[in-house]
Amino acid sequence: MAIDKNWAEFLIVVVLVAGFLLAITSKTAAVIYAIALLSGFFLGRVIYETRKGPTIPVALITAGFVVGYLLGTIYGNRLVVLLLFVVGMLLGYILHER
Repeated sequence: MAIDKNWAEFLIVVVLVAGFLLAITSKTAAVIYAIALLSGFFLGRVIYETRKGPTIPVALITAGFVVGYLLGTIYGNRLVVLLLFVVGMLLGYILHER
């Protein structure tokens, strides 16, 4: 597999596994929710910084992390986690835009 040609697919798998491991090692719903909000904020900044570049790989890599994190979420409500990701991404994007 040529990583220089398939870097996005490789990175999607890496962040999916990282998100899964991060969620599975979190022991309470409060920690799960806090990480989701902070990760969303960070991902909003990444999306803002790459808005003029290739957006599809960034969106797929972001989705890979979110899916991995949702799959590993045991103690929290997955819908709340997803909403916190979205709120964090919107806040991160809007705050960096200003």
